[in-house]
Parts: sequence; C-alpha cells; structure tokens
Amino acid sequence: MEELEPITDTDLETMRPMVRRLVVQRLQALWSAAEPHVTGEEPNPSAAMMELGLKATRDLAAIFKVTTVAAGDPEPDPTVAVTRDRQMVLESMRQLEARSQG
Repeated sequence: MEELEPITDTDLETMRPMVRRLVVQRLQALWSAAEPHVTGEEPNPSAAMMELGLKATRDLAAIFKVTTVAAGDPEPDPTVAVTRDRQMVLESMRQLEARSQG
C-alpha cells in the first residue's frame, strides 16, 4: 500500500474554499431530493426525507452563517424562522400520517 503524504495546515487553508464549495453542492443536492417531501409535492412523503431536508437546511445555514448578525443590523428574532419551518414540517408529517392511516 502506498504511503500518503501528510496534509499540512497550509494545505488545509488552501483547500478550504474548494471543500466548502463541494460541501455546499452536496447539501444542495440533498435538499433538492428532500424538498418535495417537505413541501408536500411528493404524493407519498417520507419522514426520513423530511428529516434529511431539515438537516441539510440547518447545515447550509451554518455554512453561510445565516444566524449570525452582521454589525449594525438589528437582532433578528430566530424563533420566527424556526417556528415557520417547524410548522411546515409538522403539517407535512400530519399529512403523511393521515395518508398512511387512511
């Protein structure tokens, strides 16, 4: 087996933008797959896909620091977006349960 060269701190700094771009592309692909399940467009939504969509959204928000307030901006109420997203997912899950029982 070929021995791999160690990755240095300089290598990490140089690669960071490329890796960030790759991670964002993969998270966007995951969201694209999950979105119909979250929005109700999928006739047979999956709770696992809904969970995947929420995790992908959370991770994208962390990468883009959506929850970080810029200097001089008023402090947003984070509960508004979280409550809206939670309500959308709960409604989708209720519809899924109703279909599976009905």
